[in-house]
Amino acid sequence: MVQLENFLTKQIQVLNEQEMMVYIDKFKTLSESSQPMNIRKSSFLGYISLINVIRRQNGDELTHPLLVDRIMQNILVSLKDNDPRIVSAAAECLYNIMNYFKDYVLLNFNNFLEGLLALVTVQDSDVRGIAQNLDSSLKGVINYAFQGDLPKDFDLLTFFKIIIDKINLKHPNIKCVVVSWISCINQIPEIKLI
Repeated sequence: MVQLENFLTKQIQVLNEQEMMVYIDKFKTLSESSQPMNIRKSSFLGYISLINVIRRQNGDELTHPLLVDRIMQNILVSLKDNDPRIVSAAAECLYNIMNYFKDYVLLNFNNFLEGLLALVTVQDSDVRGIAQNLDSSLKGVINYAFQGDLPKDFDLLTFFKIIIDKINLKHPNIKCVVVSWISCINQIPEIKLI
């Protein structure tokens, strides 16, 4: 698998934005449930390779958010798949995006929280472990962001509303996660919760 990822990274690193969009759409097709499992899983290695190339091309500032948006759309669909192996592979892609593009996470927090909440409803123990790791990493990214410079177009009120709106969802695991997020935010000195 690592060899495949290295191969894909070498192939993709010379592509422009339009060519990368073609690959993103191709990986989406390969990840669909009609495909054999090995092809579905390898499509997520393709996404990870693209994410790595975008990170190398962008450095600290994401200049191709549309590419990451398209990958995120595909990943969020796959997080609701019936097969825990696909859910795990999609969660790994989400984790890579989260760790490489911290401002993107803050500005698109709703998508990351949606992904996390999709994971906590899965009954598979491996997926539950991934959800816990993703939850703590996402909290780390948010804590770090609030200690530094927030992006100019970041809206704190919308950020709170995204979390509070999820408390009405019925699944007990979701309610636990939302309460833990409220507690986490309340512990950030830069934020005054009312």
